[in-house]
Amino acid sequence: MTNKPTSSPWSRRPFRRSGKKKDTTAAFKRRTGVRVTSNARPRRRRYFSPSSNLIVVILIASAFLFLNYMDERGIGYTDPETGFDKRAASVLRGTITHVRDGDTFEVNRIPIRIAVLDCPENNTSEGKTATRFAKQFKGKQAICELTGKKTYDRKVGYCAIDGKPFEEIMVENTTCEYWCKYDVWNRFCSRFLPN
Repeated sequence: MTNKPTSSPWSRRPFRRSGKKKDTTAAFKRRTGVRVTSNARPRRRRYFSPSSNLIVVILIASAFLFLNYMDERGIGYTDPETGFDKRAASVLRGTITHVRDGDTFEVNRIPIRIAVLDCPENNTSEGKTATRFAKQFKGKQAICELTGKKTYDRKVGYCAIDGKPFEEIMVENTTCEYWCKYDVWNRFCSRFLPN
């Protein structure tokens, strides 16, 4: 004959009565006095929720687009002390001593190829007209921001006469056009020409 184990409050398993809420670990310990170890893992703390991750991605994309826009427009490249572009290899000031054609003249006997300007050649009637128009600036003061590039014997640069860009003067008054290939600082093509 087998002996039935005697029932005691410590050997009995707690049971859940219908309609009652399940005890939490701490409540069960208080009610029964039995020490219980919880198998539940502690909740991990989430530092970033999916919505905050999206906000971070949007902020990074906005910063990238703003920097790209600044570069495209040349914002932030102007030196506040001099007013010239920081990317300029050098700045040449002086008198226009000779006009070769619509997009090339000499400042203090140094030939300058206007960076963004494309004028017809001198052997055409439009080229002769552009050269004739450009010759009226001989003897005037010019300020050229040189890009550091050279083409043939000429230095490439952006020039201004009386505070107005020479490129704009020529495009407005002659058949010369903006030449985006050589607009290395993207000063004119992004503003005046459609994409």
